[in-house]
Amino acid sequence: MKRNKVVAVDFDGTCVTHEYPEIGADVPHTVEVLKRLNENNVRIIVWTMRCGEYLDFHAKEWFEERAIEVWAFNQNTTEANLCNWLNKNSLRVKQPASPKI
Repeated sequence: MKRNKVVAVDFDGTCVTHEYPEIGADVPHTVEVLKRLNENNVRIIVWTMRCGEYLDFHAKEWFEERAIEVWAFNQNTTEANLCNWLNKNSLRVKQPASPKI
């Protein structure tokens, strides 16, 4: 059985130079390498800390403008959503009573 290959890449510092929240300059050879991965049927996942408009209108647009097919983008959760999840699902540890002196 043939399996699909998958590569996950970061965006800032890997595809472009660090200029967050702006888009930095293309890192040399990145576009060519990502297009070669597309040609070889390798699925590309973009794993980034960008979210909201910085992902939707900046990073995704960068790939579209360069005709690089991305299989998936990770989705970051908001801090509030993460805190709510942790409050509902985290293990509670009861602190022992202070010893009486």
